[in-house]
Amino acid sequence: MSSREPSKAAEVPSVASRWLNGAPPSGIANPVPVHDRSFHLRPVLLAALALAFVVLCARPASATQHIVNAGEEWQFLVDQVRPGDEIILAPGRHRPANLDGLRGEADLPITIRGMAATANRPAIIVADNWGLVLRNPNHVVLQDLLITGAKFAGIVLSADDKAAGTQDATPRPNNVTLRRVMVRRTSGEPDRDAVIAEGLDGLVLDTCRFDGWGGAAVRLLGCRNVFLRGCRFVPIDRLEHERAVSVEQGSVGVRLERCLFETGLRSGVAAGLDSARALMRRGAAPSAAPAASSEPAPDATPSVETSTAPDAKPAVREVTIEQCMFDGLETPIELGSVSNCTIRSCTMVRPRTCFVRFVPPGPDAGATKEILLGGNLFFWVPNDMPELVALQGESLGDEVSWEENLWWTAEYAVLKPERLPLPGRELLPQLLDVDPKLDRRNRPEATAAQGYGVQPLPRSQQP
Repeated sequence: MSSREPSKAAEVPSVASRWLNGAPPSGIANPVPVHDRSFHLRPVLLAALALAFVVLCARPASATQHIVNAGEEWQFLVDQVRPGDEIILAPGRHRPANLDGLRGEADLPITIRGMAATANRPAIIVADNWGLVLRNPNHVVLQDLLITGAKFAGIVLSADDKAAGTQDATPRPNNVTLRRVMVRRTSGEPDRDAVIAEGLDGLVLDTCRFDGWGGAAVRLLGCRNVFLRGCRFVPIDRLEHERAVSVEQGSVGVRLERCLFETGLRSGVAAGLDSARALMRRGAAPSAAPAASSEPAPDATPSVETSTAPDAKPAVREVTIEQCMFDGLETPIELGSVSNCTIRSCTMVRPRTCFVRFVPPGPDAGATKEILLGGNLFFWVPNDMPELVALQGESLGDEVSWEENLWWTAEYAVLKPERLPLPGRELLPQLLDVDPKLDRRNRPEATAAQGYGVQPLPRSQQP
């Protein structure tokens, strides 16, 4: 069902002609005489009106809202939507969809969304093997959707018409945005992901939530220019939760900001691990809707070796993790074959194994390089984890740099060490004698600690 927006362009000339002829706008009883000097604003108003007229005329008269009622088939709409169109899912339970080749434009994206006015009764996509599959999307927005119960993956985003997973590829911009999307109860088996993206350039996950999965909440393979902002990762009992965010082979320019990783997860952000795995070995999206009995190919995990090829490039480059909260994870950060990675102003509290784990890259992957940590707040319970930073394999030399960070455990109130056993080099001394006095939201109340870890949003940016 479609409802076409009426074009307002035809109404504008009559309004414009009235203004151009000096007629006052309706509702103004005593217009200012033309000879009054205060009327010098008239040219500005005329210019603004002319600009509005141009904008209205430029709007596509064909922009269409396709309304999908609960239970209706809607996959066929992929052949009908045009740049600027919206597919609006009414409240209720909807079928999964495999959409190939949605192509919007930079200023006219194609939007798939739930009805915002009914947030208390959302549009729910009840997944089978997958919830939503988007192949070769371009300028597409997914918004205000709930996807639940996927056997393989909640959302699959893939760009097949370019060489994914290679850093030398020249990708075509995809510019896909997920805004206020929730993915719940993806299969708890390993390598079952809430969102998996392959080969995309330009991916934004804004204020999304992921509850329960087996492999990764967000898995990125060969993706560029990815931004996760304000996302929340929540475990569900008895599910695997291997990783929350897994940044894998060929990914460049991944940024996480103000994300929350909740108690019970195994790993928060893993970058440059398992880079030899192939997407199809995780049961990724087929070319057509899968049969209910279809199964993914067996997983093949490469063996881990401590030596790397001398000329090999790192599997992942340019990763930034900033202003993120890691609360009660087994290991907040895992780094393998990755270069140019910055971890800044994060709060990591009560991990069960270590704060950061360095994993040796595989034989065909480049070594770990250019890792910087600064302004972070590390808090742990005495005797609750074996080591602060786990280093497996060979020494990293000076490839890991530590700016000033705050480290605190209750034992330091009695006796603090002279120096922490940190790999790499310390650019600045570490702060070991300030109890941050964390509140119930893990924010420091001590004045001397308030410059470390996640900082409150400025009042102008608060919701």
